[in-house]
Amino acid sequence: MRIAVGLIAATLLVGPALAQTPSFHVPMGGDRTLTDEEKVRKAQREQDYKSAIGKIPDQKPTDPWGSVRDAESPSKTTKKGAQTGAKQ
Repeated sequence: MRIAVGLIAATLLVGPALAQTPSFHVPMGGDRTLTDEEKVRKAQREQDYKSAIGKIPDQKPTDPWGSVRDAESPSKTTKKGAQTGAKQ
């Protein structure tokens, strides 16, 4: 009985370990060359992508915390406070 439980435990532990090893080669199509028609379609897709990106207007930077902050910049108040609070 102990041997059977040990074999079952070993089998359950070995399964995920074998799934992580690259020893089983499954071809994914990365080695094949493109045909002329596929090259033309790929070039057309790339050109369409670049033209679509070019049509997007430039956006001004947004400040999501702008309504929370004070009107004056924090760097000015920090410098002012550091200068007046310094002992001479």
